Amino acid sequence: MEEKTRKKLPLAVRLLLILLVITALLCLTVLGLWLHGRSTLDSGGTPALEDEGEIISYQGKEYRYCEDIINIVLMGIDADGLPTAGSRDQADAILLASLRPDDGQLTLTAISRDTMCDMTVLHEDGTTGLTHGQLALSYAYGDGLHESCRLTCEAVSGLFYGLPIHGYGAFYMSGIGPLNDAVGGVTVTVIEDFPFSVVPGCKDLVHGKTMKLNGVQAKAYVQVRSETATNANETRMLRQKQYLTALIARCMELVQEDPTQLLGVYNAAMPYLLTDLSFSRIAYLAGEALDLSFDGEIHTLPGTLALNDENQAELTLDQAAVLDWMISTFYEEVPAEVQP
Repeated sequence: MEEKTRKKLPLAVRLLLILLVITALLCLTVLGLWLHGRSTLDSGGTPALEDEGEIISYQGKEYRYCEDIINIVLMGIDADGLPTAGSRDQADAILLASLRPDDGQLTLTAISRDTMCDMTVLHEDGTTGLTHGQLALSYAYGDGLHESCRLTCEAVSGLFYGLPIHGYGAFYMSGIGPLNDAVGGVTVTVIEDFPFSVVPGCKDLVHGKTMKLNGVQAKAYVQVRSETATNANETRMLRQKQYLTALIARCMELVQEDPTQLLGVYNAAMPYLLTDLSFSRIAYLAGEALDLSFDGEIHTLPGTLALNDENQAELTLDQAAVLDWMISTFYEEVPAEVQP
């Protein structure tokens, strides 16, 4: 496998990716909880891969799962308000952050909301069932809060053969505007010829134009999509990745100017954030993030996109590509001399 040049990601940016910009920064003061955080992360999460810790064969080579990897699912929830119990909001953006403390790598993988998968449904009477559909719906089939997050994590884990998930962070899209304004605006070059002019306050978003987005424009840029194009979510994902990269750069600038400015960002973001990561877990992740490197790329998984009978997009992942990604991200090759 070709070795990529890795870029050192500043501490503040790594924490941003772990907890959607803010939370871990304040929790760096809780360094005394580091060891407890490590133990709670070890004991949490979904069931591991069936072959975890054992040697598996793939394309003529032997591999072992890297048990030290920490996987965090980050979700962008398509909602115009605050997190509310009983809502049927959907997870329109799903990002898997994989931290490898053993070799100092951070890998980010965007998973399309249209990815078809098996998922659990939480019924109103408290019973559960199973269904098959778009990954975005896994959040809607929960309670609108933490159970919804758990169901999405369960669906992501199932997509990848029981991949362990150790925590989650869900950020409501309605918080994009306040977050964007709290960092002083985010600059992008509009990359899609979407008719943003039909969205109130967005007439200046023209394809190819470079501009600093205000809160209203930022929310539209990462949220709206065509209702007719088959690849509408794929093009929106490109905008989301572009905006996230620009947001990271803006946070880097804030840290360099005055790290205390992030307190305002924290106050703007927290009402829109759900996470199961306790202060102790956050403190542990913050400590690990100090030594991580990031290649600057947000990976995506290929598949076949088609419209169903109800004109809804469905993405069926390319399983060969998924396996290649899993081996390169979560496994390490076992030297011949230690193979059984």
